Amino acid sequence: MTSKILFKDVIVALKQHAFANNPFPLILSFEMHCGLKAQKRIAEILKANIADMLFVVPEDHENHKHYVSLESLKNKFVIKCKGKLTLNENVDCEEIGEFKTNHRFNLAQINQGVYVGEDRTLKVLSQRGPRKPLENKRTLAQDKGKEDIPMSATDVDLRANEVRKFLKYQTAGDQNGLDIGNRRESTLSSRSSEDDNSMEKAKKKKKKRKFLPELNVLYGLIGRKISFGSLCSVYEIASLKENKIEVFFKNNLKEIVEYHKRFFTRIYPGNFRVDSSNYSPTISWATGSQIVALNFQNDDEPMLLNYAKFKPNGGKKCGYVLRPKYMLHDYKGPEQNTQNDPQKKPVKRVTIEIISGQALRGASEEPDSKKTVNPYVEVKVRGLPVDEKNNKPQKTQTVQNNAFHPVWASRTGAGEFTFDIANPDFTFFVFTVMNDSLGGGKMIGWYAIELNNMVSGYRNIPLHKKNLKLIKHSYIFCRVSITDLNPIL
Repeated sequence: MTSKILFKDVIVALKQHAFANNPFPLILSFEMHCGLKAQKRIAEILKANIADMLFVVPEDHENHKHYVSLESLKNKFVIKCKGKLTLNENVDCEEIGEFKTNHRFNLAQINQGVYVGEDRTLKVLSQRGPRKPLENKRTLAQDKGKEDIPMSATDVDLRANEVRKFLKYQTAGDQNGLDIGNRRESTLSSRSSEDDNSMEKAKKKKKKRKFLPELNVLYGLIGRKISFGSLCSVYEIASLKENKIEVFFKNNLKEIVEYHKRFFTRIYPGNFRVDSSNYSPTISWATGSQIVALNFQNDDEPMLLNYAKFKPNGGKKCGYVLRPKYMLHDYKGPEQNTQNDPQKKPVKRVTIEIISGQALRGASEEPDSKKTVNPYVEVKVRGLPVDEKNNKPQKTQTVQNNAFHPVWASRTGAGEFTFDIANPDFTFFVFTVMNDSLGGGKMIGWYAIELNNMVSGYRNIPLHKKNLKLIKHSYIFCRVSITDLNPIL
């Protein structure tokens, strides 16, 4: 969340700084709640500042089987928003509200920055009153007031009392209208006030979204609902809540991985996370989703895993890494969609020996601090459910009052742990140094690394603060051994 800021200031700042660290494209996600007048102003700002830096859906998009490459998108902005994928020579603009008015836009004028029709739109809407109720085509003799009963209860113009009467007469014996199952008249009459409120809410929900073609032509990704069965374009993207992608992982893993070989999805935290907590991103990565959104304002373990995921390509300086080869559209090798199989055999054995530590006083304490520090190290696997279940967290013994150079190697079996991993492509090791003080364990520092980026041998593991900033001169010294148990040919 932020205070109010001008859209123009954001675009100008992005133009100046977006590609300072790397040239790869920056995706701007628009959640459009603006009216037509504001959308026109947005389009004007975009054209005036970054028109030559925008990637837009090509006119021959129907002939494209794959999205364009990152190489061709360098130093480009890609706007993602709900809209229309194809604009015909003349397209309709739908105004929000209880009434609808159509306006004709010529694409040649749109491309030249000429906008027509808005003044008339607003004027017409301000002068028009609400629609009259639909004329009904039949009546019922049982109606004492001889009011018409609508033909269909699905019409958007039905009023709550009309629906209630319609259902009442239907339960009384009329079989020529809408089938309402086994509802009872007594139930309907007792809930009349609730029906009125629910219908009013339903009307508000059915308001049509405003659509401005002049802005739509600047989009590079068009939002849509996900569907495995229907045809879609590679320039469309679906947005899914975290629980939806978890369902796909459990029940439709093969289908969703195949879908992601060509089409985009964005995964985002559920709306129940009012405290800005995060979900584990590993399941989303394992389905092949290209954009996995997290709440960056929360310094938690999922953010640590996200940092580890992108660390090999520059960490915070680059938001792109390659997916496993079997998730690419041209992969021809053996089947790999068994990540959620609890019977899947481990393919790698990782042995980690924690030898010693250096300057483990923590980020906020001075080197000459007299506070007692009793450090120990916890090592845990984070990844897909089968690997987390089969590999419990392990921790060393506590070294009393020695943060300068604690040693665990001299303690027999005190710091050597073995982990068997079935899904190395989505497995992370989290190292956390804790202070075993009287008030309970307090974190000194932590670090995470993806298994595929680990190398056998003696290694220094740096430590970060909770906010992922480096703690200078603070390390864990360890020995790593990685063995293939069931090599994939």
